Amino acid sequence: MLLFKGGLESRIGLIKGELEVAEESPFASLNLGQPLLTVACEDMRLTVGAPELVGNRAVEFSY
Repeated sequence: MLLFKGGLESRIGLIKGELEVAEESPFASLNLGQPLLTVACEDMRLTVGAPELVGNRAVEFSY
């Protein structure tokens, strides 16, 4: 497992948003409806540090 330390700075504001999901989309069955709140980020600055190993866990996959 890796841990990424970082920070985010941005000016945020509320905007009007609409959501359209095509009937053939795999997300159509989720019945998402219209968003209640839409946020816009301007002048976003994202800083991400180098990953640090914080755990070691084997994952088994079966196909």
